[in-house]
Amino acid sequence: MKLVSLAFALPWLVACSGKPAELDPYGEVLVQVDTNLRVPHAVSRVRLDLFDAERRWLESRDFSTPEPSDFPLSFSIYEAASGGPRTAYLRARGYTDDHVRDYRGERFEERVAFEAPTTKASLEAACSDAPVLALGELRTLRLRGEAFPEGGLSCTASAGDFDKRTSSGLAVFRLPIEDAGRYRVSVATSSPGVEWAPVADTLLSLRTVCADAQSELACNDDEQSGQGALSGLSRTLEPGDYFVLIGNVAPGPMDVGVFVQQRDAFSNVPTDDPVELAREEPRLIVAGVDQTPQLEPEPYLAVDRLARIDVEPGVQRTAQLLLEGECLGTMADLQGLRSCLSEEGVLSAVEAEPLAAGRARDRESVSAVGTWAKYEHPGCAEATTPTTPGLYDERVCVTGGAFLLGDATLIERGADGGYPERLAVIPSLFVDRYEYTVGRYRDARARGFEPPDGGPFNNFERIALDAADLTRACSYSELLDGSPQFPEQEDFPLSCVSWLTARALCELDGGRLPTVAEREYVASAAGRDFETAYPWGERKPACNESLFGRWYEPSHGSTDCAEEASGPAPVDAEPWASFDVTPEGVVGLGGSLAEWTADSHRAYSDPCFESQPHFSPRCDEAEAPLRTIAGGSWRSPAAGTRAASRTGGAVAGIDPWVGFRCVYEVPEP
Repeated sequence: MKLVSLAFALPWLVACSGKPAELDPYGEVLVQVDTNLRVPHAVSRVRLDLFDAERRWLESRDFSTPEPSDFPLSFSIYEAASGGPRTAYLRARGYTDDHVRDYRGERFEERVAFEAPTTKASLEAACSDAPVLALGELRTLRLRGEAFPEGGLSCTASAGDFDKRTSSGLAVFRLPIEDAGRYRVSVATSSPGVEWAPVADTLLSLRTVCADAQSELACNDDEQSGQGALSGLSRTLEPGDYFVLIGNVAPGPMDVGVFVQQRDAFSNVPTDDPVELAREEPRLIVAGVDQTPQLEPEPYLAVDRLARIDVEPGVQRTAQLLLEGECLGTMADLQGLRSCLSEEGVLSAVEAEPLAAGRARDRESVSAVGTWAKYEHPGCAEATTPTTPGLYDERVCVTGGAFLLGDATLIERGADGGYPERLAVIPSLFVDRYEYTVGRYRDARARGFEPPDGGPFNNFERIALDAADLTRACSYSELLDGSPQFPEQEDFPLSCVSWLTARALCELDGGRLPTVAEREYVASAAGRDFETAYPWGERKPACNESLFGRWYEPSHGSTDCAEEASGPAPVDAEPWASFDVTPEGVVGLGGSLAEWTADSHRAYSDPCFESQPHFSPRCDEAEAPLRTIAGGSWRSPAAGTRAASRTGGAVAGIDPWVGFRCVYEVPEP
C-alpha cells in the first residue's frame, strides 16, 4: 500500500513498475484534504502518515501549504496486491511551520474537563490516599504552590512544615521496594525546548512513615543536591514501603516529573533516564531502515484527523477529509482509533470514510479555507462611546476574531510563560480606551462606591509624603486629598488597587475585567492581518515611545528610561499615547501600568487552561489566591511591554505599578 502525492503522475509511477498505465488490478482512493481554518495563519503545512490495519507505520509525507490556493490538497492511496479490500488508516494533521515538537512516540493526551483540586486538610489526609510510585515509572504532576510556608525550608528545620505546605504545593507518593539496593529519587521540570531540567524551589523528602518527620531518611532542600540534569536524592533501602514527599516553595504552580530508579550495585552509576528509555512507538521502518521523522506537529496547535480508508483492488474511489477548525487542539487517538470530527474536544470512533465513485481530481474543487463559523463576529453599532469630560471613560469597539494565545518565545517558565500557545476565539467587545483613572475612581466614590476590601488608599506606607515622592507612590490617596502641595492627578491611571476592587469598579459601570485571552487579543491581533509581538507592532520600544523602565532603584525594577522621568504619567500623555496604541485605538497596553485580568494565574499547560474551549477561554477558580497581571508598566523592562507578557499577584495585593481597564459586552443587534 502506497501514499502518492499528485505532484507525481500516478500512471508514471505505475509505468515505472513495468505495469501498463491503466490501474487494473490496482486499487486507488484519491484523497482530498481541505480545511476551514485560515491559511497560513492557522495551517501552513500538512503532515500525512499512513498506517495499515494493525497500525504499522507505512509512510510519512509533509507538505508546505502557505497559500489558500494550495487547498484542497490531493494525493492517492493505492494498493498493488490482488485479493479483497485492504484497510489503511490515514492521519492528516494541519499545523503551522514553527509549531512542532520532538517525536517521542505516540503521546496521546485526552482533553478532560477541569476540576479545581481540593486542598488536603492536613498532611495525614494527604498521606492517607497516597498513590503508588512504581520503580522506573515517570509520574508528572503539578505542584500548585500558593503561599510561602513560614520559617524557611531547610530539611531539618522544616520537616514538620509539610503540614503548612499542603496548601502550597504538596505531593505524596507511596514507594514500594522489593529488592535491597541503592535507589535514586529524581524530580525535574519540563519547559519549552528543554525536556527535563533541574528543579529549583522544591523540597524532596524520603520517609518510612509518611506523616512522621522523625522517620525521614533523606531530604533534598531546594536544589542543593542537584546532580547532572536532574535534582534528587539517593539512599540505600531495604525491602518495604517508603514515602516520597515533594513540596513547592515558590508561590506559583510548577509542572514536574518524578521517578525512582535503582543504581547499579557495582558502578554506583544511575541507570538510563526512564524518560529516554520510554518506548517511542510506533516507528517508521522502511526496508529495515528507521526513517521515523524527528519532529511532529505540536498537538495544541494542530488539527488532527484520523481516517479509515478502504482500498479495493481494481476500483477507483474518492474521499474528502476536512481539517475542521473545531478540532484544532484535539489530539487523535491512533491506538484507540478515535478522532475529532466536528465538535471541539470530542473524540468519535473512526469508521470507514464514505467514498465516491471514480477519481475527482479533474473536477473543479472549491476550498473551504477561512470559512470556519467562529471567524465571523458581529461588529458594534458604533465604533466608540461618548466620554465624560475629565474621566477618560471612552470605550472602543474591538471586532472579535481568532489568534494564537501565548508566546513560546518568552523566556519565563510556568505561569508567567507563554507556552504552550493555543488558538483562542474572542467575541467583539467594547474596551476602555484608557486605563481606569483617578478621576473615574473619585466619581465612583461620589456615587457611593465602597471598596469591597476596605480600599488600599489610606495606607501611609503606599503614599507620597512629599511632592517628590509622587512619581513612585500610589496615584490616589484620601489621606492627603485636597492638600495644596499634592495635585489630584485626575488624569493619572489608578494604581494601588486590588483585584477585588478593580473587579467591583468594572461591575459598577456595567463591565468586567478582561480575561487574559481578551486582553492579549486586543494587544496583539485585533485590527491586524497578522499578530504582532507588541501592541504597536514588532519593534521594541524606545524610551519616548512607551512608558516603561522608569524605576529609580535598580534593585526593584528597570532603570532603562529613568533619566527621562521616574514614575507614571497621565493616560493621554505624549509622546507615549501616540505610539503605545493599537490599530483599534486602545492606549497604554504596553507600558504605563500593568493590568489586572479576570483569570487565575496558571500556566497555559495547567488543566484549568487546557480544558477551556477555543471560544472565550477563561481560567477562573473561585478561590484562586493569585490572579494574572498582564502587560508592562513604568517600572518594567522593555520585554515586559510585549503583548503576551504576564505575571501573578495576590487578589488583595496593591502596587504602584498595577492598575486595570474594563471590557463590556456588545449589545445584541
